[in-house]
Amino acid sequence: MADTKLSGLPRRESAVGDPFNDLHYIVLSEPAADADKERSVTPWDLYVGYERTTARFKTDLIVMDMPTYGNAGSSNQVDQNHQGIARIYGTNADDGGGFWGTYRGVCMQGGAIRLLFIVKTEDTLSTSGDRYIVQMGLPAEGDSQLNQEGIYVKYSDNVNGGRWQLVTRSGGVESTADTGVTVQADTWYRIQIDIAADASSASCTINGGSPVTVSTNVYDQDATLNVGFRKVSGTNERGLVVDFISFMKHLQAGR
Repeated sequence: MADTKLSGLPRRESAVGDPFNDLHYIVLSEPAADADKERSVTPWDLYVGYERTTARFKTDLIVMDMPTYGNAGSSNQVDQNHQGIARIYGTNADDGGGFWGTYRGVCMQGGAIRLLFIVKTEDTLSTSGDRYIVQMGLPAEGDSQLNQEGIYVKYSDNVNGGRWQLVTRSGGVESTADTGVTVQADTWYRIQIDIAADASSASCTINGGSPVTVSTNVYDQDATLNVGFRKVSGTNERGLVVDFISFMKHLQAGR
């Protein structure tokens, strides 16, 4: 079959199910017996369709290419399954810490959002003597402050029994969901947050397990893409290791 321009071929886009797992246009060859068979085209052809309906940001933290506030740097740990890792840390009790993020700039509405973070605490968990807070997601601000508006996952030893917790907070009122996953020291976690296209609900999945969902007090204003660490008490240095951050949004209209 002679090559045909992309615009001259049929295309389809998934309208049901998970939009992030079947998002790009699938271009078909007319003689194909199976209507779902992908036609062999250049990667760029498929990429064009994909990008028209997706906003995305992904980084493997081998370099620090997002704004950094507070204490942050490259990690000297070596892990063959997590290439390119960085470290956010706090050293004392004066609310020291740091975060990576894109300050504001994220609109909660106009399409489904998926966030993915791959992180681990270092070899010491938060304790009453050296307490810290890990927070990642879409808070209104970017400095891991307490009780702020947004949608994010949180950990501290005195929060939810030391288990990862999904938080939504809007208008000063907070809702939470217990993921049931207790944080272990020096253990990698793949944390996924999904936000409905109309910002009516948010869910969290840890390491591919069953999601937990919150449907009240869901923040729907501008937000900050954030992975943060805040030291609350104690003078011993503590830190969070970050391997990967991803933001994807399924736009409701092509661009």
